[in-house]
Amino acid sequence: MIVVIVLACAVVLGAVVVLAAGRGGELAPPQPDHARLPYPEDYPVTGAEVAATRLPRSMFGYHPAATEQALDRYAAALTERDARLESLQGQVTELRTRLKEDDQPYALDD
Repeated sequence: MIVVIVLACAVVLGAVVVLAAGRGGELAPPQPDHARLPYPEDYPVTGAEVAATRLPRSMFGYHPAATEQALDRYAAALTERDARLESLQGQVTELRTRLKEDDQPYALDD
């Protein structure tokens, strides 16, 4: 009986050594354990989609990876819209100044 236990320990120890040396193959890449957001990265996010998004829950609240992905996507959409809004406001200001310059009466030197 003791011989069987010693042989089993030797086999387990040999397997550990072979695996630790890297000869046992590689592990598969980790797969996410949550569903992806319902829209692709280049899709414009609307307010209705943000309101309808339901984040997957984990044991202690929301799933961190899915929450970070959603928040990063929303932050990128808001940053893009802020930049576009600032550009459009600059164009409106420029057009208003041009209109004011064009409406100035011309002084005639008599």
